[in-house]
Amino acid sequence: MIFGLVIILISCQNRQKTLGEIEVPLEHEKILTSTIFEKPSILRLKFNDRIYPSKIDQINFLDNHIYVLDKNFGIIFKFSKEGDLLTTLEKRGEGPEEYQYLHRFRVDTENKTIEVYDKVGQKIIIYDSNFKFKESIKIGLFFENFEKISDKKYLIYLAQENIFNGKNVSNNLIIWDNGEITFSDILQRPTDIKFQDNSIYFNRMSKSIYFTQAFNDTIYKFDVNVNRIVEKSIVNFPNKLFGSFSSIDEIDRVFNDKTYSTNIDYLVLNDKVISFNYIKSDNGALSFMRYFYFPHSNFVFQGTSLYNDFDGIFLFRHIYFRDNIFTYVVSPESLSNLDLEKVSEDLRGSIDESISFEDQFLLLSFKIKDNL
Repeated sequence: MIFGLVIILISCQNRQKTLGEIEVPLEHEKILTSTIFEKPSILRLKFNDRIYPSKIDQINFLDNHIYVLDKNFGIIFKFSKEGDLLTTLEKRGEGPEEYQYLHRFRVDTENKTIEVYDKVGQKIIIYDSNFKFKESIKIGLFFENFEKISDKKYLIYLAQENIFNGKNVSNNLIIWDNGEITFSDILQRPTDIKFQDNSIYFNRMSKSIYFTQAFNDTIYKFDVNVNRIVEKSIVNFPNKLFGSFSSIDEIDRVFNDKTYSTNIDYLVLNDKVISFNYIKSDNGALSFMRYFYFPHSNFVFQGTSLYNDFDGIFLFRHIYFRDNIFTYVVSPESLSNLDLEKVSEDLRGSIDESISFEDQFLLLSFKIKDNL
């Protein structure tokens, strides 16, 4: 389901000069997406007759190629920049170059490789950009997400207890260094248990890695040079929610008649923008919000979704962000609900009406305007 209301502009009473403490005020005026973004580019991913993805779980880009993960099928699709399917990664099994459950992947832009995480096999497998096997690294832990620090050295978010070398690992965040845990004294469950959840999103900026946990009010900055968190930025939500929850549904069951706000996921952060999803509830009326802060122009925006006023499409969670461009997926379900008579010629021309909408995925890319 894609949630929708127009993006809204926050009054500039509480503008932030640095990352520091981030305020999320409630006062606002309605504006349109076109105030923030250039006209979106639209790309239809073209699959073959053999297989279509059930959904798109993750997108990455490498050298003008698009990589798409479908966890249900355990496949990564590689597309050209024009949306043509070039090849797929389908290597299920228990061998060194095979995976049993493809949970997540990342691209290494420096080495031009694809790193995939096999959750069942507890290993990271490295392929070249055309999925030729290069190396398998046995981690020996169950985890949710990872970011590369250097060769065979990873920042890993566990989100569950593990047994490693016969010892219990109760930390959420560790450094795995060529078979050894070299740092694990942050985000420990007994001491930093605001919210423990399996959602965490790493953002690499040069020698720093930024991340936030779901249902947490803190943005962490990890410095790869000193191997530790060097900054914590507090997000100040009105009626901030505290507790230990694992999903929005669980929060709604407990607080369905309360007023609260809390962070969810999808942190985006670079020199141009700070952005993340959050939810707020006014006595049971639940809204899914998106926060944007543009430091250079000192503007703050928040909204229940991105409303694409170019085509009248409502969008919520972004899938990927790079070079100041947000990339979103228009799913087959959303595509089926469109009134093609009311959309732009660009969008209508991107749809193949000769095949079922159930087999089509569109990528919409929104570039932040230069003046923000």
